[in-house]
Amino acid sequence: MSGSLRKTRASTRTFDLLRVESEAEIKRLFEQSDSPVLDGATLDGSLANSAAKLLHRLRRRFNSVFNDMTDKATARMLERVSGNAGSDVKRSLEEIGEGVSIKVNMLSPAVKETIQAKGYEAANLIKRVPSEYLDDIGAEVMRSISSGRGLQDLQPALEKRGVKVRNWAKNVALDQTRKVYDGISTAAMKSAGIRKFEWVHSGGSNDPREHHMLPWPAGLNGGIFDIDAPPIIDKRTGERGTPGQLPYCRCTKRPIIDFGDDDE
Repeated sequence: MSGSLRKTRASTRTFDLLRVESEAEIKRLFEQSDSPVLDGATLDGSLANSAAKLLHRLRRRFNSVFNDMTDKATARMLERVSGNAGSDVKRSLEEIGEGVSIKVNMLSPAVKETIQAKGYEAANLIKRVPSEYLDDIGAEVMRSISSGRGLQDLQPALEKRGVKVRNWAKNVALDQTRKVYDGISTAAMKSAGIRKFEWVHSGGSNDPREHHMLPWPAGLNGGIFDIDAPPIIDKRTGERGTPGQLPYCRCTKRPIIDFGDDDE
């Protein structure tokens, strides 16, 4: 899905900028500071105060950068993903329609509302990246000051936190794109009067959920479900939903044409 790749690249590129600048500024602060440190405690608050001010500046700057990047990347992603979702649903219906003409209305109020809501949800999660990172490294900075070990402990900690949050940001971008696709494709199916779907296990995960992988009725794979009454997707919590709803779920759904229950 090209939209997910582009959004992932945008978020990781912007995060790399945040990470490089933050590490350079923090290193410079420690190297230039003359605050004496003895017995694991600062004798004055200048280094801690300077670090707090630096982290505040970085947070303010990169919140602005991420907000701008995310709004633009999300708008582009929504355009691509909604087009892909609509085309995929139409193609699926053509393959199983057996000559029946079924219209997918991507301009219906319900589809538009879904696109807007899913885009808002995705953007808000991506915008958390600066806070997630700066909260992590802020704690490490203050810990290194209070321990008196300075950059000796801080440098590897910054690298570890950076890798962790970068991977998280990348996974969030991919996962949110899948969720947007799932939400829009579900709305597109409903716009065409489709009421049921088949659960299709993707087989693309390194750690697949057993409940999603096992054939119906032991699991979900191959089961036919009502869009408005979806199955339990997480047996631990009892959460109900559609393929792609749970974090990092790559399962998909296939529309099922069923006009036989109008009198229910």
